[in-house]
Amino acid sequence: MRRPRAAAALAALLTAFALSSCASGAAGPGTAGEPEPRPSVAATPSPSQAAAGQATTLRFSGSGVLALDSAGTTVAEEQFANGAGATVRLVSDALGAEPVVADNAAECAAANTSYQWDGLLATEWTGGSGFILTLSAPTSGDVRLETTGGFAPGDDVAAFVGTLPETSVGRPGGSDLFVAFDVVSTATDGEYTSPVGAVGYVPDGATLQTVVTPGQWSSFLC
Repeated sequence: MRRPRAAAALAALLTAFALSSCASGAAGPGTAGEPEPRPSVAATPSPSQAAAGQATTLRFSGSGVLALDSAGTTVAEEQFANGAGATVRLVSDALGAEPVVADNAAECAAANTSYQWDGLLATEWTGGSGFILTLSAPTSGDVRLETTGGFAPGDDVAAFVGTLPETSVGRPGGSDLFVAFDVVSTATDGEYTSPVGAVGYVPDGATLQTVVTPGQWSSFLC
């Protein structure tokens, strides 16, 4: 009776040794005992990033940006007071595209870092003195770009302009028309006082060409 037990014990010991050798990686490529490379795993987006990715519209006011879904529900939002980085992240998530980033020397404007997407540009001034966003197209990819009131570049805003108070409409550059869609404060620049907020350039008095936020009339005169 003892020999069968000894044989069984020896068989169990040999099996354990074989399994141990396989687990050590001795049979795989590379140095014995060195772990195999593991495939990379994509990072799971945060709830706010995932929500922004559902956006069909980005709406820019004088103080922040809303990401809206196809039903018009706000799925993500950011305040400009939280800095350029937070706004750039929300916009990138909503558009599903990273911006082209460039450092620009001082010329007409101060030195800055720019973040460029199709139809949309963020300009962050060097030294942490703020940033502005410029909308130059009605869409970026499949996402609509608009300002307060639902107006996008290319829209006819003549009727809307007619409802604005005189302080929200100006011609500081000559005959071209500038319009404040959303006012958060005012600024004195030379001989005139300008609204600050989401400001549009309407050169023919009807068609919205560009929107700058948070900006003022002089933002277009460089």
